[in-house]
Amino acid sequence: MKTRLSELYDAILKMNRDDIKNALGKFSEISNISGKKLFLAVTCEKEYGIVKETAYVMQSAILYYFTRALEQKKQNEDLAFLALLSYSAGIDAVLRTTFLPVLRRHAHLYNTQEEIDNIQKINDYIDQQISSLTVEAIHKISGQDQQEVKRRLSQSINTMLSLVNKVTPEVRNLAVTLGKRFVAGDFKQARRLYEYVRDEIAYVHDPAGIEEIQPPETTLKLGGGDCDDKSVLLAAMLKSIGFETCLFIADTDNDTYPDHVYTGVYMPDAPELYKPLQSKRLTDGKDLHNWIPLDPTYEDSDFGVIPLIDIGILEYVPVVSK
Repeated sequence: MKTRLSELYDAILKMNRDDIKNALGKFSEISNISGKKLFLAVTCEKEYGIVKETAYVMQSAILYYFTRALEQKKQNEDLAFLALLSYSAGIDAVLRTTFLPVLRRHAHLYNTQEEIDNIQKINDYIDQQISSLTVEAIHKISGQDQQEVKRRLSQSINTMLSLVNKVTPEVRNLAVTLGKRFVAGDFKQARRLYEYVRDEIAYVHDPAGIEEIQPPETTLKLGGGDCDDKSVLLAAMLKSIGFETCLFIADTDNDTYPDHVYTGVYMPDAPELYKPLQSKRLTDGKDLHNWIPLDPTYEDSDFGVIPLIDIGILEYVPVVSK
Protein backbone atom coordinates (compact mmCIF):
# COMPACT_ATOMS: atom_id res chain seq x y z
CA MET A 1 0.00 0.00 0.00
CA LYS A 2 1.39 3.36 -1.01
CA THR A 3 2.03 6.00 1.62
CA ARG A 4 0.99 9.58 1.03
CA LEU A 5 4.68 10.47 0.83
CA SER A 6 5.21 8.09 -2.09
CA GLU A 7 2.00 9.39 -3.67
CA LEU A 8 3.40 12.92 -3.42
CA TYR A 9 6.57 11.77 -5.18
CA ASP A 10 4.49 10.10 -7.90
CA ALA A 11 2.46 13.26 -8.37
CA ILE A 12 5.64 15.34 -8.62
CA LEU A 13 6.92 12.99 -11.33
CA LYS A 14 3.64 13.43 -13.22
CA MET A 15 4.02 17.20 -12.90
CA ASN A 16 7.59 17.06 -14.25
CA ARG A 17 6.38 14.94 -17.17
CA ASP A 18 3.76 17.61 -17.97
CA ASP A 19 0.97 15.23 -16.96
CA ILE A 20 -0.80 18.23 -15.48
CA LYS A 21 -4.31 16.82 -15.18
CA ASN A 22 -3.29 13.68 -13.25
CA ALA A 23 -0.82 15.61 -11.08
CA LEU A 24 -3.51 18.10 -10.05
CA GLY A 25 -5.92 15.27 -9.35
CA LYS A 26 -3.40 13.47 -7.14
CA PHE A 27 -2.52 16.61 -5.16
CA SER A 28 -6.23 17.21 -4.56
CA GLU A 29 -6.74 13.59 -3.50
CA ILE A 30 -3.84 13.69 -1.03
CA SER A 31 -5.13 16.93 0.41
CA ASN A 32 -8.64 15.49 0.88
CA ILE A 33 -7.35 12.32 2.56
CA SER A 34 -5.09 14.29 4.89
CA GLY A 35 -7.94 16.65 5.68
CA LYS A 36 -10.10 13.70 6.79
CA LYS A 37 -7.26 12.31 8.91
CA LEU A 38 -6.78 15.74 10.41
CA PHE A 39 -10.42 15.70 11.48
CA LEU A 40 -9.94 12.27 13.10
CA ALA A 41 -6.79 13.47 14.82
CA VAL A 42 -8.63 16.46 16.25
CA THR A 43 -11.39 14.29 17.66
CA CYS A 44 -8.78 12.02 19.24
CA GLU A 45 -6.79 15.02 20.49
CA LYS A 46 -3.51 13.79 19.01
CA GLU A 47 -1.73 17.12 18.82
CA TYR A 48 1.33 15.91 16.95
CA GLY A 49 -0.84 14.08 14.46
CA ILE A 50 -2.84 17.26 13.89
CA VAL A 51 0.30 19.22 13.02
CA LYS A 52 1.60 16.45 10.74
CA GLU A 53 -1.66 16.09 8.87
CA THR A 54 -1.86 19.86 8.50
CA ALA A 55 1.63 19.79 7.01
CA TYR A 56 0.45 17.26 4.40
CA VAL A 57 -2.57 19.41 3.58
CA MET A 58 -0.37 22.46 3.18
CA GLN A 59 2.29 20.64 1.15
CA SER A 60 -0.39 19.34 -1.22
CA ALA A 61 -1.86 22.84 -1.55
CA ILE A 62 1.61 24.26 -2.30
CA LEU A 63 2.14 21.70 -5.04
CA TYR A 64 -1.39 22.11 -6.36
CA TYR A 65 -1.00 25.87 -6.90
CA PHE A 66 2.55 25.40 -8.16
CA THR A 67 1.32 22.96 -10.79
CA ARG A 68 -1.52 25.29 -11.74
CA ALA A 69 1.11 27.99 -12.17
CA LEU A 70 3.09 25.79 -14.55
CA GLU A 71 -0.12 25.22 -16.49
CA GLN A 72 -0.57 28.99 -16.88
CA LYS A 73 3.09 29.39 -17.84
CA LYS A 74 2.65 26.97 -20.73
CA GLN A 75 -0.27 29.09 -21.94
CA ASN A 76 1.83 32.30 -21.68
CA GLU A 77 -0.55 33.74 -19.08
CA ASP A 78 2.21 35.57 -17.22
CA LEU A 79 0.13 37.42 -14.63
CA ALA A 80 -1.90 34.33 -13.73
CA PHE A 81 1.36 32.36 -13.56
CA LEU A 82 2.84 34.86 -11.09
CA ALA A 83 -0.36 35.02 -9.04
CA LEU A 84 -0.52 31.24 -8.62
CA LEU A 85 3.16 31.13 -7.74
CA SER A 86 2.40 33.73 -5.06
CA TYR A 87 -0.36 31.54 -3.60
CA SER A 88 2.05 28.62 -3.52
CA ALA A 89 4.82 30.73 -1.99
CA GLY A 90 2.54 32.06 0.75
CA ILE A 91 1.51 28.60 1.92
CA ASP A 92 5.09 27.41 1.55
CA ALA A 93 6.32 30.17 3.86
CA VAL A 94 3.84 29.22 6.60
CA LEU A 95 4.70 25.53 6.34
CA ARG A 96 8.44 26.19 6.34
CA THR A 97 8.49 28.71 9.22
CA THR A 98 5.74 27.38 11.48
CA PHE A 99 4.74 23.74 10.98
CA LEU A 100 7.97 22.02 9.95
CA PRO A 101 10.01 23.33 12.89
CA VAL A 102 7.36 21.94 15.29
CA LEU A 103 7.36 18.57 13.52
CA ARG A 104 11.16 18.34 13.51
CA ARG A 105 11.35 19.27 17.17
CA HIS A 106 9.05 16.41 18.23
CA ALA A 107 9.72 13.82 15.49
CA HIS A 108 12.00 11.68 17.69
CA LEU A 109 9.20 11.20 20.22
CA TYR A 110 6.92 9.64 17.60
CA ASN A 111 9.50 7.82 15.48
CA THR A 112 8.72 9.98 12.43
CA GLN A 113 12.15 11.52 11.84
CA GLU A 114 12.58 10.01 8.35
CA GLU A 115 9.06 10.99 7.30
CA ILE A 116 9.57 14.60 8.41
CA ASP A 117 12.98 14.72 6.72
CA ASN A 118 11.34 13.67 3.45
CA ILE A 119 8.59 16.28 3.83
CA GLN A 120 11.37 18.82 4.41
CA LYS A 121 13.14 17.69 1.23
CA ILE A 122 9.98 18.18 -0.82
CA ASN A 123 9.50 21.57 0.76
CA ASP A 124 13.11 22.62 0.03
CA TYR A 125 12.76 21.49 -3.58
CA ILE A 126 9.51 23.34 -4.22
CA ASP A 127 10.79 26.43 -2.35
CA GLN A 128 13.76 26.63 -4.74
CA GLN A 129 11.50 26.16 -7.75
CA ILE A 130 9.08 28.85 -6.60
CA SER A 131 11.89 31.34 -5.95
CA SER A 132 13.54 30.72 -9.31
CA LEU A 133 10.33 30.87 -11.33
CA THR A 134 9.08 33.96 -9.47
CA VAL A 135 12.25 35.89 -10.36
CA GLU A 136 11.90 34.70 -13.96
CA ALA A 137 8.24 35.80 -14.11
CA ILE A 138 8.97 39.22 -12.62
CA HIS A 139 11.80 39.82 -15.09
CA LYS A 140 9.61 38.78 -17.99
CA ILE A 141 6.69 40.99 -16.97
CA SER A 142 9.06 43.87 -16.25
CA GLY A 143 10.63 43.42 -19.68
CA GLN A 144 7.22 43.50 -21.34
CA ASP A 145 6.40 46.65 -19.39
CA GLN A 146 9.64 48.27 -20.52
CA GLN A 147 8.90 47.36 -24.13
CA GLU A 148 5.45 48.92 -23.86
CA VAL A 149 6.95 52.08 -22.34
CA LYS A 150 9.48 52.28 -25.19
CA ARG A 151 6.72 51.79 -27.76
CA ARG A 152 4.61 54.58 -26.27
CA LEU A 153 7.64 56.86 -25.89
CA SER A 154 8.61 56.31 -29.52
CA GLN A 155 5.05 57.11 -30.59
CA SER A 156 5.01 60.29 -28.47
CA ILE A 157 8.41 61.42 -29.78
CA ASN A 158 7.29 60.95 -33.39
CA THR A 159 4.16 62.99 -32.68
CA MET A 160 6.14 65.79 -31.03
CA LEU A 161 8.68 65.93 -33.86
CA SER A 162 5.90 66.04 -36.42
CA LEU A 163 4.23 68.95 -34.61
CA VAL A 164 7.48 70.90 -34.21
CA ASN A 165 8.25 70.51 -37.93
CA LYS A 166 4.77 71.61 -38.99
CA VAL A 167 5.21 75.33 -38.24
CA THR A 168 2.06 77.40 -38.78
CA PRO A 169 1.94 81.15 -39.62
CA GLU A 170 0.62 82.11 -36.18
CA VAL A 171 3.52 80.32 -34.45
CA ARG A 172 6.17 81.85 -36.73
CA ASN A 173 4.61 85.35 -36.62
CA LEU A 174 4.67 85.30 -32.82
CA ALA A 175 8.30 84.16 -32.79
CA VAL A 176 9.29 86.90 -35.25
CA THR A 177 7.45 89.55 -33.22
CA LEU A 178 9.06 88.48 -29.95
CA GLY A 179 12.55 88.25 -31.37
CA LYS A 180 12.72 91.23 -33.74
CA ARG A 181 14.40 93.48 -31.16
CA PHE A 182 17.46 91.24 -31.13
CA VAL A 183 20.14 90.15 -33.59
CA ALA A 184 19.05 87.04 -35.52
CA GLY A 185 20.52 83.90 -33.94
CA ASP A 186 21.61 85.69 -30.77
CA PHE A 187 21.05 83.95 -27.45
CA LYS A 188 18.95 86.93 -26.30
CA GLN A 189 16.46 86.18 -29.06
CA ALA A 190 16.17 82.56 -27.94
CA ARG A 191 15.88 83.71 -24.32
CA ARG A 192 12.95 86.02 -25.16
CA LEU A 193 11.00 83.15 -26.78
CA TYR A 194 11.75 80.91 -23.81
CA GLU A 195 10.55 83.50 -21.32
CA TYR A 196 7.32 83.98 -23.25
CA VAL A 197 6.42 80.28 -23.18
CA ARG A 198 7.51 79.98 -19.56
CA ASP A 199 5.54 82.99 -18.33
CA GLU A 200 2.57 83.36 -20.68
CA ILE A 201 1.59 79.71 -21.24
CA ALA A 202 0.10 78.22 -18.09
CA TYR A 203 1.01 74.72 -16.98
CA VAL A 204 -2.12 72.55 -17.23
CA HIS A 205 -2.14 68.80 -16.58
CA ASP A 206 -3.63 66.44 -19.14
CA PRO A 207 -6.89 64.81 -17.99
CA ALA A 208 -6.27 61.82 -15.71
CA GLY A 209 -5.29 58.75 -17.70
CA ILE A 210 -5.12 60.62 -21.01
CA GLU A 211 -1.86 61.62 -22.70
CA GLU A 212 -2.51 64.17 -25.41
CA ILE A 213 0.08 66.25 -27.25
CA GLN A 214 -1.36 69.53 -28.55
CA PRO A 215 -0.29 71.24 -31.77
CA PRO A 216 1.64 74.47 -30.97
CA GLU A 217 -1.16 76.68 -32.34
CA THR A 218 -3.64 74.95 -30.01
CA THR A 219 -1.40 75.59 -27.02
CA LEU A 220 -1.22 79.25 -28.02
CA LYS A 221 -4.97 79.48 -28.43
CA LEU A 222 -5.68 77.82 -25.08
CA GLY A 223 -2.87 79.63 -23.31
CA GLY A 224 -1.90 76.46 -21.49
CA GLY A 225 -0.57 72.92 -21.72
CA ASP A 226 1.57 70.38 -19.91
CA CYS A 227 5.33 69.83 -20.26
CA ASP A 228 5.20 68.24 -23.71
CA ASP A 229 2.81 70.90 -25.04
CA LYS A 230 4.96 73.78 -23.78
CA SER A 231 8.19 72.14 -25.01
CA VAL A 232 6.74 71.46 -28.46
CA LEU A 233 5.53 75.07 -28.72
CA LEU A 234 8.93 76.46 -27.68
CA ALA A 235 10.81 74.15 -30.07
CA ALA A 236 8.48 75.12 -32.94
CA MET A 237 8.90 78.84 -32.27
CA LEU A 238 12.69 78.57 -32.08
CA LYS A 239 12.85 76.45 -35.21
CA SER A 240 10.60 78.82 -37.14
CA ILE A 241 13.22 81.61 -36.92
CA GLY A 242 16.26 79.45 -37.63
CA PHE A 243 17.42 77.92 -34.35
CA GLU A 244 18.46 74.27 -34.07
CA THR A 245 16.36 72.61 -31.40
CA CYS A 246 16.03 69.30 -29.63
CA LEU A 247 13.85 67.59 -27.05
CA PHE A 248 15.26 66.09 -23.87
CA ILE A 249 13.31 63.14 -22.44
CA ALA A 250 13.94 62.94 -18.70
CA ASP A 251 13.36 60.68 -15.71
CA THR A 252 12.64 63.02 -12.79
CA ASP A 253 11.97 60.41 -10.08
CA ASN A 254 14.88 58.06 -10.87
CA ASP A 255 12.75 55.01 -11.63
CA THR A 256 14.19 54.54 -15.18
CA TYR A 257 10.85 55.51 -16.75
CA PRO A 258 10.46 58.71 -18.81
CA ASP A 259 8.10 61.20 -17.18
CA HIS A 260 9.16 64.65 -18.42
CA VAL A 261 10.23 66.48 -21.57
CA TYR A 262 11.85 69.86 -22.15
CA THR A 263 13.50 71.76 -25.00
CA GLY A 264 17.10 72.44 -25.94
CA VAL A 265 18.57 75.06 -28.30
CA TYR A 266 21.97 74.53 -29.95
CA MET A 267 24.20 77.58 -29.44
CA PRO A 268 27.97 76.89 -29.49
CA ASP A 269 28.72 80.64 -29.34
CA ALA A 270 26.48 81.43 -26.35
CA PRO A 271 28.13 82.58 -23.09
CA GLU A 272 29.40 79.65 -20.99
CA LEU A 273 27.21 80.57 -18.03
CA TYR A 274 24.19 79.37 -20.03
CA LYS A 275 25.72 75.93 -20.69
CA PRO A 276 25.28 73.72 -17.61
CA LEU A 277 25.45 70.36 -19.40
CA GLN A 278 28.70 68.37 -19.35
CA SER A 279 30.70 67.90 -22.54
CA LYS A 280 29.69 64.67 -24.30
CA ARG A 281 29.84 63.63 -27.95
CA LEU A 282 26.32 62.77 -29.11
CA THR A 283 25.26 60.34 -31.83
CA ASP A 284 24.98 63.13 -34.41
CA GLY A 285 28.43 64.48 -33.62
CA LYS A 286 27.29 67.52 -31.61
CA ASP A 287 28.62 68.28 -28.15
CA LEU A 288 25.96 68.05 -25.43
CA HIS A 289 27.63 71.01 -23.71
CA ASN A 290 26.57 73.30 -26.57
CA TRP A 291 22.89 72.50 -26.06
CA ILE A 292 21.26 75.05 -23.75
CA PRO A 293 18.48 73.40 -21.70
CA LEU A 294 15.19 75.27 -21.68
CA ASP A 295 12.49 73.97 -19.38
CA PRO A 296 9.44 76.26 -19.70
CA THR A 297 7.51 74.25 -17.11
CA TYR A 298 9.06 75.81 -14.02
CA GLU A 299 8.27 79.47 -13.32
CA ASP A 300 11.49 80.04 -11.37
CA SER A 301 13.75 78.40 -13.96
CA ASP A 302 15.90 80.80 -16.00
CA PHE A 303 17.42 80.56 -19.48
CA GLY A 304 20.12 77.88 -19.45
CA VAL A 305 19.46 76.93 -15.83
CA ILE A 306 18.56 73.27 -15.58
CA PRO A 307 16.48 72.32 -12.53
CA LEU A 308 17.98 69.41 -10.57
CA ILE A 309 14.85 67.41 -11.32
CA ASP A 310 15.69 67.55 -15.06
CA ILE A 311 19.19 66.09 -14.81
CA GLY A 312 18.15 62.49 -15.46
CA ILE A 313 18.18 62.73 -19.27
CA LEU A 314 17.12 59.41 -20.80
CA GLU A 315 17.06 60.42 -24.43
CA TYR A 316 18.26 63.24 -26.65
CA VAL A 317 16.00 63.85 -29.66
CA PRO A 318 17.24 66.41 -32.22
CA VAL A 319 14.58 68.10 -34.34
CA VAL A 320 15.54 67.35 -37.94
CA SER A 321 13.73 69.23 -40.70
CA LYS A 322 11.68 67.05 -43.01
